[in-house]
Amino acid sequence: MYTKPFYTKKDGKYYYHFGSVRARIGEEVAIGFTMNKEGHGTFHKHGLPSDVREWYEKVMNNFCTIGANDLASEVKMITSKEIDPEEINKMINVSGYIESWVKESGLKP
Repeated sequence: MYTKPFYTKKDGKYYYHFGSVRARIGEEVAIGFTMNKEGHGTFHKHGLPSDVREWYEKVMNNFCTIGANDLASEVKMITSKEIDPEEINKMINVSGYIESWVKESGLKP
C-alpha cells in the first residue's frame, strides 16, 4: 500500500514521514520552488535547510552559467520555523498548491 509523504511538528520540531521512515528535520524547514512573473509556481524541494540551500545554489548557478538569468530570477527558497505542516503537505501532494500558498502568505515572488 502506498502512503503519501507528510510532515508533522512536535515540540517545535518538524518531522518528515515517508512510508515507515520518519526523519527529524529540526526546528526549521525549507521549501524550494520556482515562481514566474505571472505568479505561476512549481514546487521542487523540501526538507532540511542545508539540503534545499544546496539545490537552490546549484540551480541558480546552472541557470547563470548558461546565461538564463531570467530563469535564475524565478528560483526561490523559503526557510521558516512557522510554516504549518499541513501547508507543506498540500505543497507536496497537490499540484500547483505552491502558487496559492505564496499568494495567501503575502510573499513577493
